[in-house]
Amino acid sequence: MNVNQCPTPKKRAYDSRDAAHARAVVSDRKLNPYRCQCGKWHLTMRDTAAPTVQEDALELLAAMTDEQFDNCVTAELHGSATPETAAALRTPDMAPRWGAVLKRRLATMQAELALKKGVDDLATKQWRASMVRRMGFIHGRQIEVNSIMKAALHQAQTSEQQLRTRAANAAKRRLVGAHFAEYREYVTEELARRGLQFDDRTEEVEGLHDQERRARDGRPST
Repeated sequence: MNVNQCPTPKKRAYDSRDAAHARAVVSDRKLNPYRCQCGKWHLTMRDTAAPTVQEDALELLAAMTDEQFDNCVTAELHGSATPETAAALRTPDMAPRWGAVLKRRLATMQAELALKKGVDDLATKQWRASMVRRMGFIHGRQIEVNSIMKAALHQAQTSEQQLRTRAANAAKRRLVGAHFAEYREYVTEELARRGLQFDDRTEEVEGLHDQERRARDGRPST
């Protein structure tokens, strides 16, 4: 079994959580979306809502030694971690460390498999099948880690872009406010070229009048 192979191939697969959720809301049953190790989304009747992340759980994980953190990762893989710990692992702060442990764990397992390559007795075959299943679980967690980190990066980039846009708009308002007469002359000329007249009643111009007054009074623009 390949680590990317779906363990539930008979279930309908969706490309995104939104697509799976859209199907769930029109179902007669209460269904919840979850991401599979194959990378697709399925629906299940199990409750997949993530527990609330508590600050003390985050602080506890952050203060752990590598050995203690590894043990938490193992417990999560086995389903024996507390809901608080499982939720804390799935935060942008913990995801990189969680991902690093999973990567080392997967590399170790791949090395162990390589050592027994070509050994085909029954016990080894059973052990190999078990290892591949465990690797599938780890790969599924790696997909989660990548998704968390990608979302965090997108949010950071979006926040920065919003700040840059606001700064640029504020600078433009200040510039126009400080040179309103010249701005009005340019706008009047451009409107005239298009057969239009300057309209003092427009909302934009009223706002620029305010910028002009602020510049004249020495007050900062909002």
